[in-house]
Amino acid sequence: MRAAMIPCLRRQPGKIVGPFADLMGKVYNLLFELLHSNTSAGSLGLAIIIFTLIVKLILFPLMVKQQKSSFKMQALQPELMKIRKKYEGKTDQMSQQRMAFEMQEFQKTVLQSEYLDALKAYHNTGSVAELAALFKKEQDYYWNECQYFFAE
Repeated sequence: MRAAMIPCLRRQPGKIVGPFADLMGKVYNLLFELLHSNTSAGSLGLAIIIFTLIVKLILFPLMVKQQKSSFKMQALQPELMKIRKKYEGKTDQMSQQRMAFEMQEFQKTVLQSEYLDALKAYHNTGSVAELAALFKKEQDYYWNECQYFFAE
């Protein structure tokens, strides 16, 4: 008896992931073809290793940013834990809102003090790099906010 033929369903990549996956595939194929033309054995394994190293090198700056952001959040944790401990036994809505408000105010205070430091440095030096650092701190702050709310 002949087995029923099941059509192969292929999922199409999205508009964001698709071009990225195509680019990665082309880079890998180019690397494999280059290695395969120059070596007779082990070109597949070598291509995988080299491709992995290339990807890690490309993602290294993002990893460093993430670690810096994580260290900043760790520095704020003792104060945030004090606020949480203050409202530990209180489960009513008003107390929860007050705790969220205090945590938000604390984070704003930290951010504002960093802004003031950057603005003072900019005023003293007139450096555009100081302004860039100021905007980066704002970006990091909002990223940390997103991480905090998704972590809970």
